[in-house]
Amino acid sequence: MKVNVDGGTGGSPPSTVTVAVAVKSAEGKGTQRAVKWAVEKLLAKAHRFVFIHVMPTITTIPTPSGESTLVDELEADVVKLYMEDKRGQCEEIFIPFKILCKRKNVETLVLEGNPATVLLKYVNDSGIKSLVLGSYSPNYFSS
Repeated sequence: MKVNVDGGTGGSPPSTVTVAVAVKSAEGKGTQRAVKWAVEKLLAKAHRFVFIHVMPTITTIPTPSGESTLVDELEADVVKLYMEDKRGQCEEIFIPFKILCKRKNVETLVLEGNPATVLLKYVNDSGIKSLVLGSYSPNYFSS
């Protein structure tokens, strides 16, 4: 099936195009290229533009001694504080990309779980027309 640059298959009007960009980190060259490509090729045509970061499920929490403790062995309040802190750190990943977009209505979303599984479920459940992922090869994306 041929997918147009607007994210559709030829049948969707541009006003319903939703674009999701999976963001790993602000430092990754693959992520930076993917965001730049999506902004240049898809942002103007998208009704909805979402940056997504998937945080792997946290099963352990580091201790001050450098060891790790299973979350099941800790008090719920401690786990909750740690999770909120990690989620806040993940939200900071989006800052440079939102600046690049220069558009106020860009959404950000932090999800938890296995990145591949969570992304596929989100794309399927949300009706995403285009999912943009980073690549390690600078020659992978073409105009």
